[in-house]
Amino acid sequence: MPPEPSEKKQNRGPGAGPENRRALVAAARVEFSARGLTVPLRAIAQRAGVGQGSLYRHFPTRTALAAAVFSENIDELEAEFLDAESPDAESPDAESPDATPGLREFFAVIAEQAFESGELSALLRSAADDVEVAMLGERMRTLAVVLLERERRAGRLLREVTPEEISTAVAMVAAVMTGIPAAQRGIVAQRACMLVLAGIVRPQR
Repeated sequence: MPPEPSEKKQNRGPGAGPENRRALVAAARVEFSARGLTVPLRAIAQRAGVGQGSLYRHFPTRTALAAAVFSENIDELEAEFLDAESPDAESPDAESPDATPGLREFFAVIAEQAFESGELSALLRSAADDVEVAMLGERMRTLAVVLLERERRAGRLLREVTPEEISTAVAMVAAVMTGIPAAQRGIVAQRACMLVLAGIVRPQR
């Protein structure tokens, strides 16, 4: 049974829109992870400490809410892997491809995210025509392009790999998590990522 919401609904005032949105996304992340994608939206609003009207003003559909949670996952990936593309020019490792994180590090983060919100991918794949969902797909593709080029420069790729294959691999890892008990998700996600990497990059020395 998931933990009870930590706060009761309260009136945060007319200027609390951004705060309410952040609270809803955080609550959705917890509830989706603990109770699955079919959790009643009123439970998410209750955990966030806002009314259902506020939830629907920010997120008219369940897909919109799931997309917001997944967008934060991609924010984390972009901060870690796209920012690393521009190392400090004065760093002694600035010219070395090995100095920046690659696919192994990327899939390590994917495993952590899948532990928490793996089922979100299934919902988003079912709404591929949604504009917001399509934008998330483009952001993931950009990450894949950058990481593959990094691996090519370092000579770590076992074969030619496309960005679409990386996106498919991420979706596969997320799909494996569907229905897995919380206590087992960590090790299952790690094993799934190891299997994916075995067919893409050279073994670590």
